[in-house]
Amino acid sequence: NAHGTGKYECLQLDGTTIKGSHYTGPDSYYGTVEYRLRTPTSCQASTNITSKQTDTMTSTLSMTSTLTTTQAWPCQAGYYTLPRDGGTFSQYNDENANRGNCQSDYAAGVWSSKVTWSKLQIVYNSLRVNASDHTFAQLVAGSKMLLLGEARDCFGSGSKRGKFVIDLRGTPFAVAGTSGCSVVGPAGTVISESCSQWTVYGWEAAANLMCTDSNQLCTMSCGGSSGGCNLASGYLQLSVLHAALFAEQCGQFTSTMTSTQTATMTSTLTTTPTWTASMTSTWGLTSTVTTIYVTTTTTSTQTATIMSTWSGTSTLAAIHVTTTTTSTRTATMTSAASTVSVASTLTTTHVTAQ
Repeated sequence: NAHGTGKYECLQLDGTTIKGSHYTGPDSYYGTVEYRLRTPTSCQASTNITSKQTDTMTSTLSMTSTLTTTQAWPCQAGYYTLPRDGGTFSQYNDENANRGNCQSDYAAGVWSSKVTWSKLQIVYNSLRVNASDHTFAQLVAGSKMLLLGEARDCFGSGSKRGKFVIDLRGTPFAVAGTSGCSVVGPAGTVISESCSQWTVYGWEAAANLMCTDSNQLCTMSCGGSSGGCNLASGYLQLSVLHAALFAEQCGQFTSTMTSTQTATMTSTLTTTPTWTASMTSTWGLTSTVTTIYVTTTTTSTQTATIMSTWSGTSTLAAIHVTTTTTSTRTATMTSAASTVSVASTLTTTHVTAQ
């Protein structure tokens, strides 16, 4: 239909000329036809191509750290936790104390005082207990914070109504020295006499010490017309009764703590036709640390390096991403070993516009 309905031409290229035959219908030859080149014109297609490649990488960083710590428990920080809370106490007695030189202390509530201990301050290399330490002591009656191993009364000559108890049962310790002694001061005299680790003192004073359970439970009754007893050196001397228990609870030993850290990074890489790569990464780090006994704070720094090779229609050099994370642990670090593993997922979108 080039020159009318049903008409057509059969053509071929001969140099720069197009030659052929013209037909008015099927098998209806009409004549020859020829098309000659007058002006050359380029027919090559015009193409404008731009390329953009966007790569997204999601990486998961796992760090496992093993810390070795030195611990001492329940002897932590120089205090030993007594198994029987309140079983160790010092107590005065106020019977018949509202008289004479005892009257003012009676009015102030001194003679009704009682103090209990839940922990003892022990110097472990000398096994001495500080009798005047009240860090873990409680005044449960009266008005005076009594010393450890102290008792008094003002009842009368030879009285022993004041009382203290030192209960070390369930611990590796025992009270050093004799398991018992007694002192009775003559009537009408002031005395100052020794009874094991204690001094018995005062007007018409008297005392009786009795220790049982291999010297782990000691009770002493003291008093007088105004008399009492206290530790002569200001400290209670202990001995180790159970060496294995002492080594377990108060010796230096090591334990292992493992902490696991995880972080997720999302990185976006955009390449231009000049194939210049740029990538920005952000790490969000969370830590999980097992609780341990020691409460010394240390800071450790860990560095993870990710190396990725990117490829598409072009080849890019390796990209290095370095991130530094700081974590705070409740531990004393004596040695540390860490392993780092990175798992990455790379998603690539390549768009070409023409």
